[in-house]
Amino acid sequence: MGVEAGAKAAIDLGTNTVLMVIGRKRADGSVEVLDDVHAIARLGQGVDANRRILPEAQERVCRVLSSYRELAVSCGADEIRAFGTSALRDAANYDTDSWLCEDCETD
Repeated sequence: MGVEAGAKAAIDLGTNTVLMVIGRKRADGSVEVLDDVHAIARLGQGVDANRRILPEAQERVCRVLSSYRELAVSCGADEIRAFGTSALRDAANYDTDSWLCEDCETD
């Protein structure tokens, strides 16, 4: 896939899967999807039982996010946004800034 200037990436951190779509706006206002990927990471494993994201779940998600970041950059994404679902909201040990940026080594 060649680099497309001005692409954007959106990541959905779900309870079981991590989804990402990369796209760019065309001159006519429509969106061209450059890539659309998913991975099963089981982020929510154990959250219902103990209200905590387990270290092994965090590691799986970090590996996925690292590969997604590489893919987004290779597609020319100048912005990457991640959105979390209930597993993140329900977890007592979740802190967006430290968990995503420091532990997963993302910006």
